[in-house]
Amino acid sequence: MTPQVAPTPPLPPTGPTPPSVPSPDVIIGGPGGPPFDPNFMAQRAEEIAVTFFIALAFVIVGLPIARAFARRMDRNTTRGKDNAVPADLTERLTRIEQAVESITVEVERVAEGQRFTTRLLSEQNAPAALPAKERM
Repeated sequence: MTPQVAPTPPLPPTGPTPPSVPSPDVIIGGPGGPPFDPNFMAQRAEEIAVTFFIALAFVIVGLPIARAFARRMDRNTTRGKDNAVPADLTERLTRIEQAVESITVEVERVAEGQRFTTRLLSEQNAPAALPAKERM
């Protein structure tokens, strides 16, 4: 018979640790690739749909509330004010309009005088034309 030898204890790992064994529902994406969960897209699509419908509900409820609030603010700003122009302001505007019209008339008179003076000066400085007999 052979003598029995005591088993040797296993050596501790010295290199990189081996990857853990994936669960049965995780598939390895290929050699050296990251693990891929086939349910990942379904979970993300569900989250996106829920987020979309929550945002849609906020818009549906919030838009009428915002419009009502804006109308109320607009109504409050015009309610207490009188939109008519005060009488003293109307009188002042009338006086300003008359003053502008009189200034316009005076400016036109000055411009007419300027044109007249320019024409007189240009006629005086023009060389005298020779009579037809002396031209030859």
